[in-house]
Amino acid sequence: MKYLVLDEWRDLNGDGATDLVILSNGRVKVFHGGPEGIDLTRPKQLVKVRGNVFFAETARIDDDPWPDLVLVRVEDLGLVRLAFSLVASWSLDFEFLVFKGTGEGTFGKRVFREKTVTVKGDRLLGVIAEKKEEVSERRKAIVRLCDLDGDGVATDVVLLEATGRLRSWQGVVDDPEVVDALAEKFLRETLSGEETLDLDISMLGEWVLGRTSALLALTHGRLPDSDRVLPGGWSAPHAMAVRDLDSDGRDELLALRLVGEGEDARLEGFRIIFD
Repeated sequence: MKYLVLDEWRDLNGDGATDLVILSNGRVKVFHGGPEGIDLTRPKQLVKVRGNVFFAETARIDDDPWPDLVLVRVEDLGLVRLAFSLVASWSLDFEFLVFKGTGEGTFGKRVFREKTVTVKGDRLLGVIAEKKEEVSERRKAIVRLCDLDGDGVATDVVLLEATGRLRSWQGVVDDPEVVDALAEKFLRETLSGEETLDLDISMLGEWVLGRTSALLALTHGRLPDSDRVLPGGWSAPHAMAVRDLDSDGRDELLALRLVGEGEDARLEGFRIIFD
């Protein structure tokens, strides 16, 4: 999970500007937005968490108006336990760690709330065989809500696949707030009690991929309004941001991918404008 990258875009301090939270290499970096966009020169906060952190989400877990930071960490599997789980039923503990939003665009330094979720399943060989292709494709795909037609509402969907294929559908989302609330609702319910929560692997997978799955389901059976292929190589670590970069009322896309290795590694970007 060392190279896992997740990005969260949200107004963290109520100033009307979108801020950026990035999970990368087991660390969370917080960057603030302003009139000229995101200031990437130096993070406003760096959150370090030990262990295998594989998920980050900003959500209102308590009753105040400020988004909190939720990190999900999975326990390490020893070789003996991993080998056994391939052929027999297994269980795995996930820790949900909440850092309280301060209202100033940062999060508390100490864990505000935590909970252990035990995930149970049949032998991993069966799970891998059944879900490998589906999970692999969804993991590599990036789906975003956006406003491509300039109507002021983010009801359009864009999908960037690992092949570089980029498709868009306009007006497919009736209520963007319902889609955005999926993860937050799950997290609030998960963290509401004190007891350890038991889930099966399918339920956890649907939650982790839930927003992606929901958005893709809305496009099922509909021809895309736009279908193009970017230069290849998107199976490498990549990201996509949706923003109105030129202030014309319509969103543009900024697709970034990692090119090269080691000291030669660099980011390569594409700005996509929809006419």
